[in-house]
Amino acid sequence: MVSKFMESIWQGKNREYCESLKHYETEDKKMKIKKLLLLALIFIFLVFCSARKEPGLKVSRILQNIDISKSPPGVVQLPEQVPPVIRNIFNRYTRVTAPNGKPIHLLAQSGWTEDQILKARNVLQHLLTDYPGSVYGNNKTAVANAMADKNAAMVLFNTVADLEKAFETTPLEKVDLSMQDLRANECPAEGTEDYMNHITRDASFEEIWHLVHDYGVKATLPEMLTEMRKANDAAAKKGWLAWPEDE
Repeated sequence: MVSKFMESIWQGKNREYCESLKHYETEDKKMKIKKLLLLALIFIFLVFCSARKEPGLKVSRILQNIDISKSPPGVVQLPEQVPPVIRNIFNRYTRVTAPNGKPIHLLAQSGWTEDQILKARNVLQHLLTDYPGSVYGNNKTAVANAMADKNAAMVLFNTVADLEKAFETTPLEKVDLSMQDLRANECPAEGTEDYMNHITRDASFEEIWHLVHDYGVKATLPEMLTEMRKANDAAAKKGWLAWPEDE
């Protein structure tokens, strides 16, 4: 009688243990499923984010490999291997090579004469040429190298309408170039009637300086930037207008 009683107790405890074990196994499975679902959601989220982030269109390396030595002035037609995002807008190319061996690009539309393109390149070279004994221009190596590292590029458009069309209707803004624009009527070539008679304002130094300032000076000459801001503020207090009213 006692043995049967003890056996019933043992069987009851054994059932409780088995049920408890099953309970923990079930909870463990539920926990594993939750973890797998969480990991799956994280993975889907990361894939979604990476899909939304459009990478820049790689054109700088292709431009870098263009051979300009076959043209004595160093201005050449864009070759076929240049992607349509560039070739459908511009038709000629030249460069200024920084001390680190990397190019600073110039891309021109069809309305630019070769003399105008050469003038734009000459202005860029002038701004990047060392001025011995000066405070900030004694050695401009770092400025030019920074520009080349950022794939700096002057984009030479025919007109304002051509500029707006390029940026509004094509993926030009997504290419891996740090761009500054200049229009053909802002860059009269020396010796032309336009240049000699001051028919249009020559904005070449101003616009090309923007390229040098934004992608070279800002990264390498903080002291110069500080002085420029102080000079600007002092002039503004005396009535200087950054942008003339008749412009």
